[in-house]
Amino acid sequence: MKALLFTLIRGFQFELAVPQEEIVRRSAAVTRPVIKSEIDKGGQMPMIIRPVSHTV
Repeated sequence: MKALLFTLIRGFQFELAVPQEEIVRRSAAVTRPVIKSEIDKGGQMPMIIRPVSHTV
């Protein structure tokens, strides 16, 4: 399972869809990321996911 995840994750680029300053920690039973302006929506981590372009 780890090898499959490693292979899949390497094929994508991940970046935050909001500025890093907008993300804060919210602790209950588990610590989760939330957006400052949308705390009422619960835990979220908006990301932009793109396939890696392999140029050789």
